Amino acid sequence: MFKKIAMITGAGSEPDSWLPVERALKKNYDNIPSCDLNLPFANLIYQLRWLKKYSSIFNNFKNPKRAFKLKNLLEKRLNLYDNLKKDICEEIQESCLNQELKLNNFLDVIIKDHLGNNSIVLTTNWDKLLEKKLGAYIHHIHGSIDNFDSLYLPTEVIEENYRKPHFQRNITGQTMHLLENIDKLIIYGLSLSPLDIELSFILSDTFTEDSPLKEINIFDKKNNIDIVEQRLKFILKKKDITIFKHEVPE
Repeated sequence: MFKKIAMITGAGSEPDSWLPVERALKKNYDNIPSCDLNLPFANLIYQLRWLKKYSSIFNNFKNPKRAFKLKNLLEKRLNLYDNLKKDICEEIQESCLNQELKLNNFLDVIIKDHLGNNSIVLTTNWDKLLEKKLGAYIHHIHGSIDNFDSLYLPTEVIEENYRKPHFQRNITGQTMHLLENIDKLIIYGLSLSPLDIELSFILSDTFTEDSPLKEINIFDKKNNIDIVEQRLKFILKKKDITIFKHEVPE
């Protein structure tokens, strides 16, 4: 019998979860690489970090034209950042309304067989489908469509220097607190990609050797399960954990 169960879901728990995000990207970019939709995000986040870091010394540049160009570029990138997040929220809201975006039916199996009445549910997804499904509080690790400013895009971390101060929230501490004393963890459709290295740190720093965590259940498609397992084994400091893998039908 497990005393405290938590489930973390990711994009893989929702078929076609990237369709509204792709449409938002197309609104803001003339040409996006369909083979890797994370590339525009990573490119934008890197530029924002660099431009914001050196913005305080732009006025010291010997070439005033260069300083003006960089100031203008920072403003443009910040506007792109805000507009992209607004468009993501709008596209996801619309996608949920017309039922293009929906939860995988396999979630019902997980709820029935693995979740208890007092289970904690967390997600990296921005939509509110889990709230509607479970009628309970869901912790959004990467923000939600309720407020576009709260969104964390791929490769972003909590302390980005260009984010509005109010939304540089201690999401790491909040998530770690929720996962304290967990003895069973369910991971559903979450790849633990290096693009979200902060989540990997959260899991590593929460589930240490003295953690009560005993069991992890991975639910994913056949071609993803082994990858998630390998990443977990690398990330986690605690080694005496039983890992079960469950294949989710295509």
